[in-house]
Amino acid sequence: MKQIKDLETLQQQINIATDLKSNLIYETTQLQDEKNNLKKILKVILAGITICSFQRRIKTEIYEKEKRLEQLNKLVQDIYNLEAFQKLEQNLIDNIENAIL
Repeated sequence: MKQIKDLETLQQQINIATDLKSNLIYETTQLQDEKNNLKKILKVILAGITICSFQRRIKTEIYEKEKRLEQLNKLVQDIYNLEAFQKLEQNLIDNIENAIL
């Protein structure tokens, strides 16, 4: 009788251990899935950070190019004004020379 009782107790313990093992395997699988999901989220976040950094760099480059374009436009205008002034100066010289002759 005692052996049967011991066997029943042992079988109960085996069943408890088997259930515990199944639960641990399930929880381990769940944790692995969560880990994989967190890795995916982290990749998305890092990609977003990279995009934001790239956008800031592009904005800075655009600003610098716009500033350079403004400087070049001013230079072109100055050259145009200088050429116009030189033409006016030459016309004035020509008029003076014609008046003298």
